[in-house]
Amino acid sequence: MNDVQIAGGSRVQTEPNDFVHVLLFRCMNCGLPVVQALTTDSKNLEEIDLNFHNIVCRCGWSGQASGLEAKRHWIESWSKSLSRNRQPD
Repeated sequence: MNDVQIAGGSRVQTEPNDFVHVLLFRCMNCGLPVVQALTTDSKNLEEIDLNFHNIVCRCGWSGQASGLEAKRHWIESWSKSLSRNRQPD
């Protein structure tokens, strides 16, 4: 974990090698989009695609789907930041 000082005197801890995988599924009941977001330290698409994911739609349907069933799958760099020693405003 890295410790970084930012403007205003706050110190932030970051984990630089994190990624978020965003998978877009279609609800099997109503057809609405259902989004699943997962954080991992791996950028490997296949690792996520080969797993099954619990998905829940706002229509009430829930089930499991393989990452391969997703309509889209993309990856973003993601840094978990934790503020500490925050100065009062």
